Amino acid sequence: MSSHSNEDVIRMLKNGMPQEVIEEVLKKEKKAYSFVFVDFMQEMLKKYHMKRTDVARATGISQDYLYKVLNGSKKTAERDYIIAICLAIGMSLSETQHALQISRMPLLSDRDIREHVLMTCISESRGVYRTNEWLERTGYPLLRVSRDMEQYVQSFSFPLPEKAPQMSRTGKHYREIDREVFAEHCGNAPFDYIYGANMIVEDESGARFHVQGYYSPEFSALSVTDEENFRKMKAYSEGKDVETDENGDPWDNLEIYDELEDASDSEFFRFFLEIDRMTDEKVKEVLSHLDDTANYRMRCNLRIAGGKPCMYAEMYDQAEPARHQYFQVREEADHVVYSASHESLYMHMELGELYPYVFGEREEPECYFKAADDLSEVPLRERFLLDALRTEMHERMKQAAGDLLKIDEKTIRKEKMETTARTAAWAFLNRQYDKALSDHLELLEKAEMMEQEFGTDETAVIVTTLDKIAVCLNMLEREEEAEVYQARILDCRERLYRALEKEDNMNSAVQAYAQALRMRAADARDAGDMKAAMQDDLEIIELLERDSGFFEAQEILFPAYTDYAYLLDEEERSEEAIVYYEKGERIVRRYHLEQSGLIRTVMSFYNNYAWVLWNKFENEEAIIYYGRAIELAEDLIERSDHVHPSVISALQHYAQGLLKLYRQTGKTKEAERLIRRLEKYHLDL
Repeated sequence: MSSHSNEDVIRMLKNGMPQEVIEEVLKKEKKAYSFVFVDFMQEMLKKYHMKRTDVARATGISQDYLYKVLNGSKKTAERDYIIAICLAIGMSLSETQHALQISRMPLLSDRDIREHVLMTCISESRGVYRTNEWLERTGYPLLRVSRDMEQYVQSFSFPLPEKAPQMSRTGKHYREIDREVFAEHCGNAPFDYIYGANMIVEDESGARFHVQGYYSPEFSALSVTDEENFRKMKAYSEGKDVETDENGDPWDNLEIYDELEDASDSEFFRFFLEIDRMTDEKVKEVLSHLDDTANYRMRCNLRIAGGKPCMYAEMYDQAEPARHQYFQVREEADHVVYSASHESLYMHMELGELYPYVFGEREEPECYFKAADDLSEVPLRERFLLDALRTEMHERMKQAAGDLLKIDEKTIRKEKMETTARTAAWAFLNRQYDKALSDHLELLEKAEMMEQEFGTDETAVIVTTLDKIAVCLNMLEREEEAEVYQARILDCRERLYRALEKEDNMNSAVQAYAQALRMRAADARDAGDMKAAMQDDLEIIELLERDSGFFEAQEILFPAYTDYAYLLDEEERSEEAIVYYEKGERIVRRYHLEQSGLIRTVMSFYNNYAWVLWNKFENEEAIIYYGRAIELAEDLIERSDHVHPSVISALQHYAQGLLKLYRQTGKTKEAERLIRRLEKYHLDL
């Protein structure tokens, strides 16, 4: 569960959404969105069946301006415009964050109440009008969607709630004097928690109020009461007698709301929003600690039903048996079921037939997650536990009934390798690089022993593990040792190609080998050995082109195309160079690499491609690619706080090339416009 601790999941957890529903929502959100703003927004308009005229009407943005923003002819620098458009369309929080990301704007975060209001309203589809109403009631700047709103959206600094008095709509000033937030386990599943917060605030006369919020899988509630009635309710909850006076029952004086929307009319609404934000932070904290170390105990058994064997095993935390958290594996001849349940599978299988009234007619315990045949849909930590559980079950059952179950030593060895690989991956994810290194070295030894003792081909495991060992060593700043393992990857060339002829599932091994080739090619270029560099680049290209489904290879294949094309041009083989530049451009367009961490490589690619085209007298095409290089360099400068001098130098180089081309082709006006456009960078043109 902790692997999904994003804002969407936090709001779903706080609103009591069941785990299976959350997982279904997450699956739908896994769609690969376009990184081109125009294409992405068009997808959203179609998805939510919205017209641009409706969006303009809902936001208050002029139709002409909105159309230009959505069709890409106008880039807005106003973050609030993008947020308002997303609200008007009805987009989810993750979709809104994606829109901000590809617009080069800061993502929404819980750094202050205004951001929290925006995130909450987006998550709950409040729309622009309702969002601005919430902002107005809490005293924060409205979403700016027109120049007429300048007066409402002045530059401001966010007040700190615990220090600054807050004025309600009744004109009273309140100040916060204390706060607490808590989380308590309240159910069977590990993610069943109740979250709560209590704030004590005081008005100008010294009267105190308790503003509270509770969120659990079953209900949510927000309330406020004065100090006197709060004390009475607390005394009653502790079993003390409480006398009522002329003011009546203390609960009669309790303002209570089922959700934030209901509480929006309260004069304490701003404090409710702060409580909502505080509990969001508590959810994140709890989720980050759910993967705690547990003292797991295992039990397993075997039964024969209908002439077929059925093995079953479970792990449970004997230190906290009250949580009823069982990780379970049940394996029959034709399938395996992995699950996590509130009930014991072992007890169910042992006692179900003897005492059917205990479990009813159900064949299996009620599970809060289950995946048949594979572990791909199971949360990451649970995946490791269940994988290890099945391996240990096989090892125990082999001793008792190995011939009957057809469990041999080879099967168990293979499963132990998979368990070690998962353990190493988990350690690396948690930045335990020493542990990850130790596990990967153990995995390498096991793979080599498998080959020796059983004659299997473990090339994929060996090459991948060598790469991961090198990565761990680099993380531990042991670069010289890492180079040794990188070299060992390249020594696996012949066995890798033999394995490729026999197996399909070689993605990780191919990626590791291609990356090692890439590093060797770079070393050859640095040493001036261009022939060796070209050979390695060409091998990368031929290897990755043979099967486009190897893995997401663009981050290795695209630079290989670029470097190889450049070296071909250096050898005056421009016709061949253009072929590889065209292949590179197709990758840029397909994967939107100009939006990725390869932006500098793409800039250089456009510049080199333009140079080759210019030499071929394809001037108009060359102008286009010089222009793209300049646009990317400008974009990189504009969105960087500290611009590296190399980027300015690159921009100057691209601009000089384009200016020379403009003047050579008689495009003096275009040259003048380019000079004026780049004046702010103080380039020597």
